Amino acid sequence: MPGAKDRVSVKENEYKQKCPEIKIVFSTFCCLCPKWCILAGAPGTHAVCLCVIHQNVYLLASVLNLHHKEAIHQLIDKIVCSRDNRAFMLHCYTDCPNNSESLKNYLSDLLKDYDEEVEIQFSQWINDVRMKLQTMTLPVEEFIELVTEKIVALIPHSYISKIQSSYLQKRKENLKDDECLIKMEFAKNYNFVQQNEVQS
Repeated sequence: MPGAKDRVSVKENEYKQKCPEIKIVFSTFCCLCPKWCILAGAPGTHAVCLCVIHQNVYLLASVLNLHHKEAIHQLIDKIVCSRDNRAFMLHCYTDCPNNSESLKNYLSDLLKDYDEEVEIQFSQWINDVRMKLQTMTLPVEEFIELVTEKIVALIPHSYISKIQSSYLQKRKENLKDDECLIKMEFAKNYNFVQQNEVQS
Protein backbone atom coordinates (compact mmCIF):
# COMPACT_ATOMS: atom_id res chain seq x y z
CA MET A 1 0.00 0.00 0.00
CA PRO A 2 1.42 3.46 -0.84
CA GLY A 3 2.79 5.29 2.15
CA ALA A 4 2.89 2.14 4.31
CA LYS A 5 6.09 1.49 6.21
CA ASP A 6 7.96 -1.56 4.99
CA ARG A 7 9.46 -2.54 8.31
CA VAL A 8 8.37 -4.20 11.52
CA SER A 9 9.20 -2.70 14.89
CA VAL A 10 9.52 -4.88 17.95
CA LYS A 11 8.47 -2.79 20.92
CA GLU A 12 9.47 -5.24 23.60
CA ASN A 13 13.22 -5.78 23.93
CA GLU A 14 12.70 -8.82 26.14
CA TYR A 15 15.16 -11.04 24.23
CA LYS A 16 17.84 -8.36 24.23
CA GLN A 17 17.41 -7.91 27.98
CA LYS A 18 17.60 -11.67 28.67
CA CYS A 19 20.64 -12.25 26.45
CA PRO A 20 22.56 -8.98 26.07
CA GLU A 21 25.75 -10.81 25.02
CA ILE A 22 24.10 -12.28 21.88
CA LYS A 23 23.88 -9.87 19.02
CA ILE A 24 21.43 -10.74 16.28
CA VAL A 25 22.56 -8.80 13.25
CA PHE A 26 22.52 -9.33 9.50
CA SER A 27 25.87 -11.17 9.55
CA THR A 28 24.42 -13.67 12.08
CA PHE A 29 21.58 -14.37 9.67
CA CYS A 30 24.06 -14.84 6.79
CA CYS A 31 26.13 -17.30 8.86
CA LEU A 32 23.08 -19.37 9.74
CA CYS A 33 21.50 -19.60 6.28
CA PRO A 34 22.60 -22.48 3.97
CA LYS A 35 25.72 -21.78 1.90
CA TRP A 36 23.88 -22.22 -1.40
CA CYS A 37 21.46 -19.39 -0.54
CA ILE A 38 22.78 -16.19 -2.08
CA LEU A 39 21.21 -12.88 -1.18
CA ALA A 40 20.36 -10.48 -3.98
CA GLY A 41 21.76 -7.01 -3.72
CA ALA A 42 25.52 -6.82 -3.82
CA PRO A 43 27.06 -6.82 -7.31
CA GLY A 44 27.71 -10.33 -8.56
CA THR A 45 25.52 -12.10 -6.00
CA HIS A 46 22.34 -12.32 -8.04
CA ALA A 47 22.86 -14.29 -11.23
CA VAL A 48 20.59 -14.01 -14.25
CA CYS A 49 20.77 -15.53 -17.75
CA LEU A 50 22.25 -18.76 -16.45
CA CYS A 51 22.64 -21.82 -18.65
CA VAL A 52 19.54 -24.02 -18.50
CA ILE A 53 21.60 -27.20 -19.07
CA HIS A 54 23.85 -26.51 -16.08
CA GLN A 55 21.05 -25.26 -13.84
CA ASN A 56 18.84 -28.30 -14.47
CA VAL A 57 21.74 -30.60 -13.53
CA TYR A 58 22.39 -28.55 -10.36
CA LEU A 59 18.70 -28.80 -9.43
CA LEU A 60 18.78 -32.59 -9.85
CA ALA A 61 22.04 -32.82 -7.89
CA SER A 62 20.52 -30.85 -5.00
CA VAL A 63 17.97 -33.65 -4.55
CA LEU A 64 20.94 -36.00 -4.10
CA ASN A 65 22.48 -33.54 -1.56
CA LEU A 66 25.28 -32.71 -4.01
CA HIS A 67 25.40 -28.92 -3.74
CA HIS A 68 28.80 -28.02 -5.16
CA LYS A 69 30.56 -28.06 -8.51
CA GLU A 70 33.01 -30.79 -7.47
CA ALA A 71 30.09 -33.15 -6.87
CA ILE A 72 28.92 -32.60 -10.46
CA HIS A 73 32.48 -33.32 -11.60
CA GLN A 74 32.37 -36.60 -9.66
CA LEU A 75 29.22 -37.58 -11.57
CA ILE A 76 30.91 -36.72 -14.88
CA ASP A 77 33.97 -38.76 -13.83
CA LYS A 78 31.73 -41.83 -13.53
CA ILE A 79 31.09 -41.60 -17.30
CA VAL A 80 34.27 -40.30 -18.96
CA CYS A 81 37.88 -41.40 -18.53
CA SER A 82 39.26 -37.85 -18.30
CA ARG A 83 37.57 -34.44 -18.09
CA ASP A 84 40.65 -32.83 -19.67
CA ASN A 85 40.61 -34.95 -22.83
CA ARG A 86 38.71 -33.37 -25.75
CA ALA A 87 37.92 -36.69 -27.46
CA PHE A 88 36.51 -38.21 -24.27
CA MET A 89 34.40 -35.18 -23.40
CA LEU A 90 32.96 -34.86 -26.91
CA HIS A 91 32.20 -38.63 -27.07
CA CYS A 92 34.54 -39.06 -30.08
CA TYR A 93 36.90 -41.72 -28.77
CA THR A 94 35.97 -45.40 -28.77
CA ASP A 95 38.61 -46.38 -26.18
CA CYS A 96 36.64 -44.50 -23.53
CA PRO A 97 33.24 -46.17 -23.51
CA ASN A 98 30.15 -44.34 -22.37
CA ASN A 99 30.00 -45.61 -18.77
CA SER A 100 26.48 -44.51 -18.03
CA GLU A 101 25.90 -47.82 -16.23
CA SER A 102 28.61 -46.87 -13.75
CA LEU A 103 26.79 -43.61 -13.06
CA LYS A 104 23.44 -45.39 -12.71
CA ASN A 105 24.95 -47.80 -10.16
CA TYR A 106 26.43 -44.87 -8.21
CA LEU A 107 23.07 -43.08 -8.19
CA SER A 108 21.29 -46.28 -7.12
CA ASP A 109 23.65 -46.49 -4.14
CA LEU A 110 22.90 -42.86 -3.22
CA LEU A 111 19.16 -43.56 -3.37
CA LYS A 112 19.20 -47.05 -1.84
CA ASP A 113 17.12 -45.91 1.16
CA TYR A 114 14.18 -45.06 -1.11
CA ASP A 115 11.59 -47.69 -1.94
CA GLU A 116 11.08 -48.27 -5.67
CA GLU A 117 7.48 -47.05 -5.54
CA VAL A 118 8.46 -43.79 -3.81
CA GLU A 119 8.40 -40.75 -6.07
CA ILE A 120 11.20 -38.17 -5.90
CA GLN A 121 10.25 -34.52 -6.09
CA PHE A 122 12.58 -32.12 -7.93
CA SER A 123 12.51 -28.91 -9.96
CA GLN A 124 13.51 -28.21 -13.56
CA TRP A 125 13.57 -25.16 -15.78
CA ILE A 126 11.24 -25.72 -18.72
CA ASN A 127 10.41 -23.56 -21.71
CA ASP A 128 6.66 -23.06 -21.86
CA VAL A 129 6.41 -19.87 -23.95
CA ARG A 130 8.91 -18.49 -21.42
CA MET A 131 11.27 -20.14 -18.96
CA LYS A 132 9.70 -21.23 -15.69
CA LEU A 133 10.76 -23.39 -12.78
CA GLN A 134 8.46 -26.39 -12.55
CA THR A 135 8.23 -28.94 -9.75
CA MET A 136 8.03 -32.56 -10.92
CA THR A 137 7.93 -36.04 -9.44
CA LEU A 138 9.31 -39.31 -10.80
CA PRO A 139 9.78 -42.84 -9.46
CA VAL A 140 13.34 -43.62 -8.35
CA GLU A 141 14.31 -45.60 -11.48
CA GLU A 142 13.02 -42.90 -13.85
CA PHE A 143 14.77 -40.22 -11.77
CA ILE A 144 18.07 -42.10 -12.12
CA GLU A 145 17.50 -42.34 -15.89
CA LEU A 146 16.79 -38.60 -16.07
CA VAL A 147 19.90 -37.66 -14.06
CA THR A 148 22.04 -39.91 -16.26
CA GLU A 149 20.55 -38.43 -19.43
CA LYS A 150 21.16 -34.86 -18.19
CA ILE A 151 24.76 -35.61 -17.15
CA VAL A 152 25.51 -37.22 -20.54
CA ALA A 153 24.12 -34.08 -22.25
CA LEU A 154 26.11 -31.84 -19.88
CA ILE A 155 29.49 -33.43 -20.65
CA PRO A 156 30.20 -31.94 -24.13
CA HIS A 157 28.39 -28.72 -23.24
CA SER A 158 30.49 -28.27 -20.10
CA TYR A 159 33.74 -28.99 -21.95
CA ILE A 160 32.97 -26.50 -24.74
CA SER A 161 31.98 -23.86 -22.18
CA LYS A 162 35.22 -24.39 -20.24
CA ILE A 163 37.39 -24.24 -23.38
CA GLN A 164 35.67 -21.09 -24.65
CA SER A 165 36.10 -19.38 -21.29
CA SER A 166 39.77 -20.39 -21.13
CA TYR A 167 40.39 -19.12 -24.67
CA LEU A 168 38.74 -15.78 -23.91
CA GLN A 169 40.81 -15.40 -20.72
CA LYS A 170 44.05 -16.07 -22.65
CA ARG A 171 43.08 -13.52 -25.29
CA LYS A 172 42.42 -10.90 -22.59
CA GLU A 173 45.74 -11.57 -20.89
CA ASN A 174 47.74 -11.36 -24.14
CA LEU A 175 46.25 -8.22 -25.67
CA LYS A 176 48.72 -5.83 -27.25
CA ASP A 177 48.54 -2.07 -26.65
CA ASP A 178 47.01 -1.42 -30.06
CA GLU A 179 44.39 -4.21 -29.81
CA CYS A 180 40.99 -4.48 -28.22
CA LEU A 181 38.74 -7.43 -27.62
CA ILE A 182 35.07 -7.06 -28.46
CA LYS A 183 32.67 -9.61 -27.08
CA MET A 184 29.15 -9.62 -28.46
CA GLU A 185 26.20 -11.81 -27.76
CA PHE A 186 22.88 -11.77 -29.53
CA ALA A 187 19.91 -12.41 -27.29
CA LYS A 188 17.20 -14.62 -28.74
CA ASN A 189 14.83 -11.65 -28.86
CA TYR A 190 17.30 -9.57 -30.87
CA ASN A 191 16.13 -8.52 -34.33
CA PHE A 192 18.33 -7.27 -37.11
CA VAL A 193 16.70 -4.14 -38.52
CA GLN A 194 18.07 -2.71 -41.73
CA GLN A 195 18.37 1.05 -41.99
CA ASN A 196 15.59 2.56 -44.17
CA GLU A 197 13.72 -0.74 -44.13
CA VAL A 198 10.31 -0.63 -45.80
CA GLN A 199 7.13 -1.46 -43.94
CA SER A 200 5.71 -4.92 -44.64
